Amino acid sequence: MSKFVLTLSIHLFLGLAGYSQLKPKNVMLILGSDQKPILTNRVKVALKLYHAQHIDKIIVSGGCAAHASAICEASEMQQQLTDGGVPKKIIYKEENSKTTAQNYVYSRVLKDEFGEKIIQKNDSLIVVSDHWHAISVAARFNQYDGVKAKFFIEGDLTPKPADLLDYVGIYNKVRDNNEFILRSTWPTPDAVYNIKGSTNYIFANRVYTVTTGKPESAKIDSLSKLFPRLTVNGDQSIDAIARDSKNGCLLIFNNLNCQTQFDNLKKKSINTPLNKLVSNLPADVKWIDAAFIKENRLYLFTKNKLIIASRSGSGFKVVNIDDVKNWISNWPYSWGKGDLTAADYDEQTKTIYLYKNRESLTINNQQKSENKPEKLVLKWQDFKN
Repeated sequence: MSKFVLTLSIHLFLGLAGYSQLKPKNVMLILGSDQKPILTNRVKVALKLYHAQHIDKIIVSGGCAAHASAICEASEMQQQLTDGGVPKKIIYKEENSKTTAQNYVYSRVLKDEFGEKIIQKNDSLIVVSDHWHAISVAARFNQYDGVKAKFFIEGDLTPKPADLLDYVGIYNKVRDNNEFILRSTWPTPDAVYNIKGSTNYIFANRVYTVTTGKPESAKIDSLSKLFPRLTVNGDQSIDAIARDSKNGCLLIFNNLNCQTQFDNLKKKSINTPLNKLVSNLPADVKWIDAAFIKENRLYLFTKNKLIIASRSGSGFKVVNIDDVKNWISNWPYSWGKGDLTAADYDEQTKTIYLYKNRESLTINNQQKSENKPEKLVLKWQDFKN
């Protein structure tokens, strides 16, 4: 084969690969329930639909122990779907949701094994349930996410007094989608870091700062104001932050990149590919959910894994990988297999704080939870001001 033909073949292959990635998909979103008989009915509805038409990917949405239940909704639905003939490789678990509003909020940003959002603009989406709430969730996707969303409901459709078409105001109550997302998850932080006696919580494009021991001191600033040089991966979104007090900086993670921002703003920020900052990083790591630095070790949380890396030169080197729930001796059942949203380490008290779905968990130096998950109490403030 000539060099010209070989080069042309490679370009054609890459072009077709790119086209296949951009081609709209047919996605199914199944809304979970904390009651197993209801959940099973919803899976039956989904199986009928799956066997009747082509579906590229399925999201099963529901966390563990919602409303004090004894089931992990997404895992239970995945098992029932595979028992019904659906290939496991096309099923993706969204395991943070505890409410219908959160089914929408967390599913819209759920990523696949390549770090790409499963639901993308122009995709066809079918929201499946045996309950009216599928209508308002589908409407929100259709209005705000650029997808062709429909609902599919089947089962006992006898309306109850509380079965409003716009279930719990999901569609009409808050028309600003950024505010809707914040209110639906408030106060679940995207990232947390402690500095100079203050704890800083990142919520989307805002930073909520509380002076330690003085909750009345809370104030809100825009992300762009506090991080004017933040350009990780071309945008200002943050997946995780780790405070590096030794070098006087913050490590800010976004997808497969990390930006180092120094306390001394005169020093130029440094953008580093994640696999260059952390050597021996597993190839399947596409993003970081939470992070902190403790005693010269960087702790990275991704889905249900904990990656521990020690300082090595100007970066870090992976020394251990474990399941998150194995790392903590009394991991709470309601937190499933992990999937944290944020983490932080307080050097003064030698305490680790983990965050997930409006709750926090305090971890001592013996890697043991000092309490059950507690609700994170932060007073809502109008983010439009």
